Amino acid sequence: MGQKYTKKTGKHYPNDKKYDELKISKANFEYISIIGRGGFGKVWKVYSRQKKTQYALKEMSKMKIIDKKSEKSIKYERD
Repeated sequence: MGQKYTKKTGKHYPNDKKYDELKISKANFEYISIIGRGGFGKVWKVYSRQKKTQYALKEMSKMKIIDKKSEKSIKYERD
């Protein structure tokens, strides 16, 4: 099998179809409605086409985060 290395993240990933199926993009979701707004962006109610379930998806503006010098707080929130 082997592993796939990505320069962007510097991480190794399994080189198989299961991993490729886990890749997520905006195209995987149907946007239903906005359920909130914040300083950096919006929170959407979305429907996952793959899993057939609904989720809340946070969409953030990278430029607003950088302008407000809030990169660290966003990274802590994500992790």
